[in-house]
Amino acid sequence: EWVAYLGEPILASDLRFLLYETNTDTIKDMLAFAKNPNKTFLNHSLAQNAIFSLSNKKKTIAFLTYLHFAKQCEPFMTKLYYWWDERDHTTDAMDSLDMSKLIITGEKAIASSRFPFITDRYYFQMTRLFYKTNKYKECISFFERIKNKFSEQKNIYYRTLGYVAGAHYQQDEFSTANYYYSLIYANNETMQ
Repeated sequence: EWVAYLGEPILASDLRFLLYETNTDTIKDMLAFAKNPNKTFLNHSLAQNAIFSLSNKKKTIAFLTYLHFAKQCEPFMTKLYYWWDERDHTTDAMDSLDMSKLIITGEKAIASSRFPFITDRYYFQMTRLFYKTNKYKECISFFERIKNKFSEQKNIYYRTLGYVAGAHYQQDEFSTANYYYSLIYANNETMQ
């Protein structure tokens, strides 16, 4: 998907590195370099990443901006709690506060996004943030507001819909949840 968005060939290893191996600080540095390569120092190996050789610099910057946002969201999305864990609920409150800040950042990013492919991914991240902060009504209303704005109904749309279905389920709206789950099953093989 990302290669198609970028519109130019990029080394799979460079793209994989950006998506799966970098952290938020590295992406932040790369973003600063992409915006102003003459005034920003970047480690030589990072500066050699094929992302910087793409001809459409606006797409490169949009990609790195989104990736920075997604990597900020990632720790909250991958945190698992088990019933047997003794957890500090103060930390949970702090996580919720941090995620609320990310929601504000995400709203601004959506408003300024110029590439539908990237905007779709912001929609996905925002829906997950609402869901993970137990803001199920906001999750549902956000999706209702943006559902017709998706550039296409592909995997990212159905992944987003999965969180909305889960939000309906958490609100005891089982028929709506089941309907959305059935749409996902019927239309997205990767989630069957």
